[in-house]
Amino acid sequence: MTKERIYNFQDKDYNCSVVISENSHEDYGSFTWPSAVVLAHYVFTHRTQLKGKRVLELGAGTALPGILACKLGASVVLSDQKGCQVMWLLFNYGLLILLKGLECCRATLEASSTWIQESKCSVVGIDWNSFDGNLLSLKDFDLIIGADVLYESQSFDDLFCTVVFLMSQNPLSKFVTAYQNRSPERTFDHLTLKWNLSCKVLDASQFLPDKMVQDGLLDNILILEFGVMEEKYTIP
Repeated sequence: MTKERIYNFQDKDYNCSVVISENSHEDYGSFTWPSAVVLAHYVFTHRTQLKGKRVLELGAGTALPGILACKLGASVVLSDQKGCQVMWLLFNYGLLILLKGLECCRATLEASSTWIQESKCSVVGIDWNSFDGNLLSLKDFDLIIGADVLYESQSFDDLFCTVVFLMSQNPLSKFVTAYQNRSPERTFDHLTLKWNLSCKVLDASQFLPDKMVQDGLLDNILILEFGVMEEKYTIP
């Protein structure tokens, strides 16, 4: 069953909302998981740095962080695997809620075509480590984001091959991911060494309202920030 949820973001200076259509019984990518909520609050906290920047969301699913980044002034590409997930992205993209003060404009796929054409957001289907036209067309991103993309260990190399390729076009870019740590023994040292990346753990409690922290939203969720170690390197 498909339901719509409204996610609100606010601090003393600004507030906005995004509506997301979800279906928890259809596919794990059609539900907004806690890691995506945490990553969206990271995006909201860094909104002043994102305005006018190019942002790519990998494994977007319902695309809450990416859609929020677009609403906050970034030029955004939402991506997920080719096929049905891209269609879900397009559906959610048409369910944006645009807020200006107390004014609320509900955008649907039928009614929001003008807004969609004028906004700096697009949707693309890519498979990690598959260097076809879609992936090769993605260029010069300032920030790459992804929620729960560190889920299946067998896909890590494909993910980081894609990330390193994209970051090689802009050595100052960052890859920020939020994920639920399901194994206390899991580390990413071997991946940072293999792909010549730096990695630091961010304090996610700085990005969330106190109530969400108290309610346990951060339980086992980590935010990692990856950067390139050198300006020039080769893909292994």
